[in-house]
Amino acid sequence: MYENWITGVYSSGEIETMATKSVAHGDAQTLTDLKEVGWTKPQHNQSKINFDASWSDNFSLAGYGMILRDETGEVVQAKAGSIRASTAEDSEALSLLETACWAKSMELSNFWVEGDCERLILFAQNKVSNIFWRNQAIVSEAVRILQTCNNFLGFAFKNRKCNEVADALAKEARKKGIHKQVWLHMPVFISSFLLFDVLFPIQFRTVIL
Repeated sequence: MYENWITGVYSSGEIETMATKSVAHGDAQTLTDLKEVGWTKPQHNQSKINFDASWSDNFSLAGYGMILRDETGEVVQAKAGSIRASTAEDSEALSLLETACWAKSMELSNFWVEGDCERLILFAQNKVSNIFWRNQAIVSEAVRILQTCNNFLGFAFKNRKCNEVADALAKEARKKGIHKQVWLHMPVFISSFLLFDVLFPIQFRTVIL
């Protein structure tokens, strides 16, 4: 199944259907409780950018990663690069700013921005948050840029499990010192994370009857 998806024999939708049938045809003596924990598709005629940052206190070089997917779950583009940051929060704020500039450059419309740094997303949503004053200015600039896009739909916070593709891109950029790179065809190192998002948008917790 994996090889067929990577080589384009099956679309993401077909792979998802096969995975669902596989679970449905499992042991009749089990009850499956479904809980959404993975990446989820945006609604009809919408798209979504997931962004993340990777920072290590042993280095001043951080990485950022972002991926744009449409309503079907298909990848439109991905981008990664490296930045200078003194804290993990700095790297997240700068990653959001890079995301905003990227969305603006692509003239995106009808899209969400999703990340896993809760306090950063809360501040972007104009809610109470205690992020550092310098990062407040960076996030505010990102919000300003995004609001100039056509029908920007807003920000969403999800846990890291929902953001693993962006995380993998950010880590690769930090470790390899990637300056700036855009992918129209996805690199191999994120293939397994993309497949997981397609196959398991929900977590299957099995209870033996």
